[in-house]
Amino acid sequence: KTIGDRAFSYCGIKSLDFNSEITIGNNAFVGNNITKITISKQLTIDPTAFSKNPNLRPENIKIGYYSNNTAEEILNSAALTSE
Repeated sequence: KTIGDRAFSYCGIKSLDFNSEITIGNNAFVGNNITKITISKQLTIDPTAFSKNPNLRPENIKIGYYSNNTAEEILNSAALTSE
């Protein structure tokens, strides 16, 4: 499964729940107001996937046992200000 490049850019999304293995493309969620992400399975994340989501905080990223992803990886993407 894949979420393509810019698939959900600037859509006003506030939370995400990934419960299957998925690849997330370039700027897939850029410019939303994401404040919460739950990851149950392994994601392959483009470094810009969550850019321009400055309200995302470490305590609001829940990562399950079956994921190799890190909150730092996601926060680094969210902190990007360019596309």
